[in-house]
Parts: sequence; C-alpha cells; structure tokens
Amino acid sequence: MTPRRKKWLRTIGLVAAILVVVGSLVKLTFLNASDAYQEDAARLRKELKKLNLFNSREGRYQTTLDDCAAQTLGLDVLEVREQLRKRIGQMVEVAGLTQKSALARADGKRKTGVYGEIGWRCEVQGPLDGVVHMLYLLENDPCLHRIEGVSIQPGKQGRLVELSFRYITLVLEPRKKEKIITADPENPPAIMSLSKSESQKIFKGITERNIFRPYIPKVKVVARPPTSTNSTPAVKPPIPPVNYTHFKLVDLSSFGPLPSVGVLDTRDKRVTYYRVGETLAGGCLVAVDYRPRPRKDDPMRLSPSRIVVEVGQDHFAIELGCTLDQKNLLVEADLPAKLYKKPKAKPAATKIPAAAKTPSAPLSRTE
Repeated sequence: MTPRRKKWLRTIGLVAAILVVVGSLVKLTFLNASDAYQEDAARLRKELKKLNLFNSREGRYQTTLDDCAAQTLGLDVLEVREQLRKRIGQMVEVAGLTQKSALARADGKRKTGVYGEIGWRCEVQGPLDGVVHMLYLLENDPCLHRIEGVSIQPGKQGRLVELSFRYITLVLEPRKKEKIITADPENPPAIMSLSKSESQKIFKGITERNIFRPYIPKVKVVARPPTSTNSTPAVKPPIPPVNYTHFKLVDLSSFGPLPSVGVLDTRDKRVTYYRVGETLAGGCLVAVDYRPRPRKDDPMRLSPSRIVVEVGQDHFAIELGCTLDQKNLLVEADLPAKLYKKPKAKPAATKIPAAAKTPSAPLSRTE
C-alpha cells in the first residue's frame, strides 16, 4: 500500500470517529431530552383528561350530595342519635309490636371530615303480621338509612315472633365554608302510615309460608256406619265413555302360537299389547284374522290382517292401521273359520220296512 493511500485511510477514519462523537453528543443533548418532553406531555394530557372528567361530574356529585343531605336528620351527632331513637320507637308502636329490650347503640364506621354512621340495635316481638309491617316501615322510611342484621325467629311465648335489626343513618361533616342543608331536626319526615294490608302484599311470602307455626297433627277421620237403613245409597257418577279415536291398531305380529295385538295411544305415543280373550274396544278380543281381505272403505285395496271383537251377539272387524272406533260389522260369511259355527244338520228319519211292522207268527211245536 502506498503512503498516499495510507494517509487517505487515516483521514477517513478520523472523520468517521469525529462524526460518531458528534452524533452521540447531539442525541444526549437534544433527542433524549425531546423523548422526555414527549413522555411528560402524554402524562400531562392524561391527567388533564381525568381532571376534565372529574370537573364534568362535579355538578352531578353535588346534586347527589344535596339529595342525600336533605334526607338526613341533622348535623349534630347527639341530636341525630336521639331523633333516631324516637323514630324507631314510633315505628314499633305503629306496627303493633313491643320492645323486648332497650335500644343499644350500634354506630358504624366514621370518615373524618366526611361523615359518620349513627345507629341503634333494636329487638322487638309480636305477631307475625306486625313483624311484616315493621319490615315494610323500615324499608320505606324516607330518611337516609341502612338496615343490617335482620333476624326473625319464633318467640318463647305462644305464637309471638321476635325481630332484631340494626338501623343506621349518616351524619355529614361539612368542610370549611361548606353549607349542607339537612331535614329540620324539629320536624323530621313523617313515618309511613299505610295499612298492614299493603305490607302484606309486599312480604306475603313470609306470612304465607308461616314457618314458625307449631306442628298440628292431622286428625284422622273415621268413617261412621249409616244410622238410618232407609237412606238411599249414594249414586256413583257415570263413567265417561272411552274415546277410541286416540287408540290405533299398529301391530299384529305373531310370535309362537299366540298373536300379539299392539295398540298405540296417540296422545303419549305408548303402545300396549293385548292377547286373545282380553277386553278391547268395548268388547272381547276373540281372534286375529290374517286373511287378505278387501277393505270396507276402499274395496280395491287388500288389508293383510285385522282383529275380530265380539260385542254382545255381534262381531266387528278393525283393520290394521285403523283406530278402534273404525269398526266394521261382520256377517257369518266374513268370520274366520274357527268362529263360524255351521248349523247342525238334523238326522234323517230311517224307514222301517213293511215286513218288520207285522210280527212274525210263532213257530209250532210240530214244526
């Protein structure tokens, strides 16, 4: 390699190294900073979107807060607790129940600067319909509340039922310079005064099942003999006639010496088999005829088999594939050979010869 070419190669390598260093400095100084700025911009846009969404919901949240506050009994914890105690006592009186024990405090959780849960635990007893009415009053109380720990169990005194529950309401804690409008503590919302029949419609499942009713054994009714011999016996209702249009003759197969007669019930698709000698189609099944015979409804067609039913003194044929109401009266000539009874011929009178009518002369001893 010539010295001139070596010089050019050293120059090109030096320039490439300088360009790599300059590019790295530019990337560290400008490009990385640009990526960081883009990430910050995306994060800020996301936060801005959340803030806009929150601000758009602020009006709705404020409306919901105002509605809930209007259903509370005040902002003073002691005053609200006392108002709530009186309110539960009024409900118990309206429902016709009695308190089993004094009310016990059952306060819930509290979030400082936001709200506190104030409540009482109540145990009452009374008839089942009164308990149902009490549940209706608790559920439809216009004050903001929550019912917990509902328990219904049979009482120890007769047919009384015991009810226990926890009634909890909210007491809001306003922030600085925040104005919350609640119900008037002196005139709280009135208690529901609907009749017990209305509550029975809502909770009728409880009263209808009445699972707490004591067991009452069933009284056995002993039939007594009739006291009067002149009393006419009860007339039994007539047995409704059988509708034979639902029964179809579908099988006349023969296995062994006795044929089987299959009858299909078109209502439930069940096939019942009969034997010769059993009752069928209002008569007695006397024979299965396998002779090909013209059909009564279509003489141009041959029927391969049929059954013969005896009703009284008459015989009827039912063709294979027909319903049991499609009977054809048979004359003696149409009957199978084993059913056709030929009239007995009268014995012919024997003629007595004339010579036999006159007695022969006795023989003489001389002869």
